[in-house]
Amino acid sequence: MPIANLPRTALAAFSADSARDFACDVLRAAGVVSVLPSGGGRDAMASAQSHPVDVIVTDWPDGDLALDDFVQSLRACNRVGRDTPVILLTAREGRADLDAAREAGVSAVVVKPVSAALMKHRLAAVVTNASRRAH
Repeated sequence: MPIANLPRTALAAFSADSARDFACDVLRAAGVVSVLPSGGGRDAMASAQSHPVDVIVTDWPDGDLALDDFVQSLRACNRVGRDTPVILLTAREGRADLDAAREAGVSAVVVKPVSAALMKHRLAAVVTNASRRAH
């Protein structure tokens, strides 16, 4: 059964090549038409400035950039709206990490390993929730 409200375009922002490749593969398998691979941090923000996206999928940022600053900076880009869903795809599953991610403003946390079916449902849920908030 097809799922409505899947995003057409996703930004996969990951510093590590293997994590970025994995995220791109899962997003494509979940039905995202256009997946834009990007490095983390400033590379992701440059990509977000250049390409309109329906959803951003990322991991915890590397270096001195805090997750809440990263999420706010991405959403402040002129091609990404403040309501653009951000999914944190991570191996961290501790309560403190999950709480910190939610406090940082991510729309959903998906703990690896993840299947394409689970990602498809999470994508549909965050896009539906974002469109409800926009109206």
